[in-house]
Amino acid sequence: MTDTLIQRIPNIKNEIHKLGVELNELSEKLSSLNIKTYKGTVLNSCLGDLPDRVQILDRSMRVIYSSFGLPNSWVQFSKVYSCFKKSYHGKDALDSDIEYTNAATRWARNSKYFLEFLMDAKLNYVSIESVTQKNIELLEEKYTTSTETSFKYKFELLMMLKESIRENSSQAKSPSSTLIRTEIFVNPERIKELKTVKIATYDLCKLIRLCEELNVTYGGEAYFSTAMLVRSILDHVPPIFQFQNFSEVSSQYGSKSLKKSLQNLQNSSRNISDSFLHQQIRDKESLPNSTQVDFRNDIDVLLSEIFRILK
Repeated sequence: MTDTLIQRIPNIKNEIHKLGVELNELSEKLSSLNIKTYKGTVLNSCLGDLPDRVQILDRSMRVIYSSFGLPNSWVQFSKVYSCFKKSYHGKDALDSDIEYTNAATRWARNSKYFLEFLMDAKLNYVSIESVTQKNIELLEEKYTTSTETSFKYKFELLMMLKESIRENSSQAKSPSSTLIRTEIFVNPERIKELKTVKIATYDLCKLIRLCEELNVTYGGEAYFSTAMLVRSILDHVPPIFQFQNFSEVSSQYGSKSLKKSLQNLQNSSRNISDSFLHQQIRDKESLPNSTQVDFRNDIDVLLSEIFRILK
């Protein structure tokens, strides 16, 4: 979220408050009109430019919600707004206006509560990481000692803020865990595909486990182990292709483009893993890095072909 938008939070809150007052007045007007008129006789909307003004404010709120990763009540409103733009059989303009106004009123209320919470927590001045424990305790006391309607909603937001701070703190203390989550070797979707394969001929549990361990070792910068696990996969899968070893698979199976990936695994990755396994100690060593053992694309091609054969 830009600094300009952060600075505008108080102004946006005031605009939404004024809009809420306008919506309440409009709701009373529509309710009165609904009593006085017959169904299907109101052909023109009474909303004027209200939906356009709400939509402009809604854009700002969407950015604010997504920036803080907290509840996005605008989603429900947007669905109703799209309904308002359509014409439904059996529903006159008055019915549509009432439905829209009710939805917009809920949206304005929740948006105002959310912005008030940001200001209470001083999040329009500081980042989530900078919120002090003292400020959180003051807000807890404030939100739990009053029956004000908005405090129930704000208390839920406060609990989410505390959880977000806790997660950020644990991630900062465990950089290696962040690597494991972000640096993966085998695409999780590919692993999910393999788990769906149910065939009596081959049990894929070991292959799946090797893939999962590849993600652990690669994410944890255990590159010797990564290369050895890649080799284990190559030695494990040839029967699926009706061959005795991976050398036969890479030279005899598949199209030209597929062979290119398989041969890269057979030649380059196997040579690297062999050097890791069999090279004896020397007076000087060079440790592997992520680039040296990065055969992710070729492994994905191999696993994709295995899934295609067995599904």
